[in-house]
Amino acid sequence: MPRCRFGLSWLWGGLLRSGCADPVAHLIAQVNDPDAAVRRAAVKALANSPGEPARDALADACDDSDPTVRRFALNGLA
Repeated sequence: MPRCRFGLSWLWGGLLRSGCADPVAHLIAQVNDPDAAVRRAAVKALANSPGEPARDALADACDDSDPTVRRFALNGLA
């Protein structure tokens, strides 16, 4: 688990350095990315994020054109 915690800390640090003060807002924006793989990753991450904005984005993703995005969104809302 230390490697996982290190990796997450490194990732969040990179997001903060790039000017992303709110990672959840960044993920919500990625739900509308033209690339389905990016949308899948964003929805999967949002499924573990607390709060109404994340749940709203998951609800919106239930209408995505990609079936995997829709499934991840439904699972995240369950």
